[in-house]
Amino acid sequence: MGYCELNVEAFDRVFKRCFKMPHLGLRVFNWLKVKDGFSHTTQTYYTMCLAGEAKEFGLVKKLAEEMDECGVQKDVKTWTILVSQYGKGKKISEALLAFENMQKFGCEPDAVSYKTAIRLLCSSGKGDIAMEFYNDMVRKDIALDDVTLYKMLMNCMAKSGDVAAVSLLGNDMMRLSLMPERSVLGCMLKSLCVSGRIKEALELIRDLKYKDVVLEPGYFETLVRGLCKEGRISDALEIIEIMKRRDIVDGNIHGIIINGYLRRNDVRMALDVFQNMNESGYMPMVSTYTELIQHLFRLSRYEEACMLYDEMLRKGIKPDIVAITAMVAGHVSQNCISEAWKIFKSMECQGIKPTWKSYSVFVKELCKDSRTDDIIKVLYEMQALKIVIKDEVFHWVITYMENKGELALKEKVQQMHSASKLVPENFNESEKQVSLISELGEDKGVGQTKLEKVDCSSLHPILKTYREQDVCDVCRILSSSLHWSSIQEKLEKSNIEFTPEFVMDTLQICRMHGYTVLNFFSWVGKQPGYRHTVESYNIAIKIAGCGKDFKHMRSLFYEMRRNNYPITPETWQS
Repeated sequence: MGYCELNVEAFDRVFKRCFKMPHLGLRVFNWLKVKDGFSHTTQTYYTMCLAGEAKEFGLVKKLAEEMDECGVQKDVKTWTILVSQYGKGKKISEALLAFENMQKFGCEPDAVSYKTAIRLLCSSGKGDIAMEFYNDMVRKDIALDDVTLYKMLMNCMAKSGDVAAVSLLGNDMMRLSLMPERSVLGCMLKSLCVSGRIKEALELIRDLKYKDVVLEPGYFETLVRGLCKEGRISDALEIIEIMKRRDIVDGNIHGIIINGYLRRNDVRMALDVFQNMNESGYMPMVSTYTELIQHLFRLSRYEEACMLYDEMLRKGIKPDIVAITAMVAGHVSQNCISEAWKIFKSMECQGIKPTWKSYSVFVKELCKDSRTDDIIKVLYEMQALKIVIKDEVFHWVITYMENKGELALKEKVQQMHSASKLVPENFNESEKQVSLISELGEDKGVGQTKLEKVDCSSLHPILKTYREQDVCDVCRILSSSLHWSSIQEKLEKSNIEFTPEFVMDTLQICRMHGYTVLNFFSWVGKQPGYRHTVESYNIAIKIAGCGKDFKHMRSLFYEMRRNNYPITPETWQS
């Protein structure tokens, strides 16, 4: 197919549309290299690096090396992507080297590159180095106009105990008018409290009082919370006495103290504070009631917990979904199943929609020691409401049924589990890629340039050579049992012909079955006439990684090498 003059700007726009599929963009990128009259520029390399940044560490590094080989100059934006990629890969020394090389090869770091370096250093707990970069920015008169980054840096310096640095950062935030003075002082106080620097926080409070700075209620709340977190409840109570004299105490502050006692498992003192706040006329928060109820249930003080919930309702405090779920769990723990159902259903009357989490808590408690028909009832209700039932919930139930000897019900739950997995994606990745290639080829805005026809078969086969029903049958077999021997027997009895495309679809749909689907991968690889592809190995490695089975990941990787499969960037990403 003929084509007009190849235009760098036009293809730069093409690459920008490949951000979600960097490998598709890379195919076009590599295709252009061999075309007469076209040479990649710093801009096209930068855009291609940007497209691969979120997906592939190896891809960006390879492109950067290629720029050196081809004599294409890196600009500050390209170096910044390298710094970012090394940071994402937790390769801090390499990131710092890339930043140094940026300057060494004549590129002056800008605000974006400094922000990138400071962010990754703060995330890695290297606040001292991050502060050096910040000071370098200040010397070069480059403004850090990012409140979030200031807070990150402030928290890092507070953790290291460098109060002078926290003060310096706060003063710079006020100088740049990024936030009102009171808000900046609140950030400083919070960073000290969160980092456990209570002594320094108290000193800051004293300095503020000495300077006649009006202390907002939020400052005191932050300090009380920090003191309770560090277990210094007596000090927190002294702060509350100061707050009482200023008439800025509310139920939330008392709730923080109660939470502090409950963190120590000192329920008696927590209840004493709760009683005192009630007598003083402070309205408790829903979260305070919920925490007390949960602790009372754990101590088998069932009646007290129920009385506390009733008291909350009498006071007109509307329970939230967490409070209701806590009551459901408590009723089930005492085998008061009818009461559990009654309060669970009360959500609807209060306009609260049950979530998958509240249902999961209900199921988990029922699985501890209860009637199996109630468990089935909850699962059916979740299905009716189209609430996704997670694998872990099914495993709780199946294990419980097996231990109870309820084999018929266990089989029913396994069927429900299998059915929930037989919904393939409506629009698979290969279709997305083909659609995008077609769209790019037809785009009238691509500088009047026509793309040569791309061989889509080199990406993924478009036409399926197998029946969808066969995939469903295999998925049903894989989820039919927790024992591989039983599954293998059923697979060997089936007359299905396995192809790489068939296996890829099966792996995608059944990937949540971790151990079982990896056994299937191993089994099908030994079938006569079948050979895995690089893509199927990559997805198997990814499945093993999702299950934290790193030993299996390494085994599959070495198996690829032994069988002379090419190791692609996707393999490393997996």
